[in-house]
Amino acid sequence: MGSNPIKTCNKCKLDKDLSEFNKRKSSKDGLDGYCRDCKIKYFPSIKYRETWKEYYLKNAEKIKEYARTYAKENKEKRKKRDLMKFYGITIEDFHKLEKRQNNKCAICGQVNSDGKLYIDHCHNTGKVRGLLCLYCNTGIGYFRDNIEFLLKAMNYLRNGE
Repeated sequence: MGSNPIKTCNKCKLDKDLSEFNKRKSSKDGLDGYCRDCKIKYFPSIKYRETWKEYYLKNAEKIKEYARTYAKENKEKRKKRDLMKFYGITIEDFHKLEKRQNNKCAICGQVNSDGKLYIDHCHNTGKVRGLLCLYCNTGIGYFRDNIEFLLKAMNYLRNGE
């Protein structure tokens, strides 16, 4: 007969079951330092699940408009964040890839009408392979990075001429 794991709350100093603590990715054990009771008692504004939901329902348009405005005004900042978050590269790395490829798609050598190039990466390893136009990037995605499927598609196109 084993005992349930416990944790001591940093506020009330009581030993409590782990289920009494909210999850928190940034802490070593993955749990908040304060139990839920103390969070609500000593930090009433953090009772935010219900509070935030209620606030959002009352102010959805205001929140959405703020998000749209922020996105427009902070394009470069968001791009830097997204490059690091999703691909593990800096904006400088991105610009080096653009320069190396002469601002053209690594497959077809074209540039989108909007002038954008998209990051192509291996979905298994996460490694960035290069920059592609929308069509080439989407095409590879639809073929699920599968070389066999791409070869079959090539043969299909050759035989259909």
